[in-house]
Amino acid sequence: MMLHGFPEWSSMYMPLMREFGDSNNNYYTMACNLRGYSAGASPDLESDYNYSNFVSDVIELARVGFGEGEKYHLIGHDHGGILGWLVAASDTKNILSYSSLSSPHPDAFSDGLYGENADVQQVDASQYFTMFTLEDSATIHHNFWWLTAGKTSSTKFGEKFETPQDFQKSLWWYNGALADSIMAFPAVKSQWDLIKDGAWSAAFLRGIFGGTPDGGLPGLNRLGVVGVNSLFVCGTEDESILCSRDYSKKTSDFVGGEGVEYEYFEVKCGHDLLSCGNDEETNKVISKLIEHVEKNK
Repeated sequence: MMLHGFPEWSSMYMPLMREFGDSNNNYYTMACNLRGYSAGASPDLESDYNYSNFVSDVIELARVGFGEGEKYHLIGHDHGGILGWLVAASDTKNILSYSSLSSPHPDAFSDGLYGENADVQQVDASQYFTMFTLEDSATIHHNFWWLTAGKTSSTKFGEKFETPQDFQKSLWWYNGALADSIMAFPAVKSQWDLIKDGAWSAAFLRGIFGGTPDGGLPGLNRLGVVGVNSLFVCGTEDESILCSRDYSKKTSDFVGGEGVEYEYFEVKCGHDLLSCGNDEETNKVISKLIEHVEKNK
């Protein structure tokens, strides 16, 4: 089972699915356009995008796709990566392995975003969280997010958001994470403070969206230790989730239990680990994912 992130579509996994399904590996794989992306699964209320609903979605998809009580491997990227950690904790008995692409364990991420040990660079890089969760975020400020992130996210397979209102539902994933308090949210920082930090992109966005500086919000519903054999793949050039920094590497503290193994793997890549811009690095990711699954089947 493969879970996409924001703003991505299930087709991002097609190359990986082909690798898993070839004559040497012969795995049955499944990737769906998730809630807010699939036309048949895009309810109209913001509260429908709370993360507890996403977890239920994935577990039910696994039951239908693989069979009641069947065990399966799980892979997630970006928001799908955060979701994957929650699913792994909720459906532990049925998950053979988990692979998170780009996304640290939510508790490690929370510690990097909030509190006295927060990682300043990650707080700066995550300022967009506080903009995505604004009311009507897809259309405010002359449709900024729709024009820069939503309208441009179509794929050659015809996957796309038809309207800004459709795109808003994908942004509600962030509101859902906030509502369920599954992880911390960064402090709103002023444009001047971001400039002083050298966070030019974040400062530009703060100039557009404004916002009153605050101290951020803790993640109140910490997930705790996940008892599933887990792989965390990090792109060292990722500018959104700075997963090679110390706070993120503490994901190792949140995977454990009798016989449970954890591995951290770095590649020279940006956020999209299945399309690194360098085929050698992309192939390293694919090979590592297959190796992890094979080891835990």
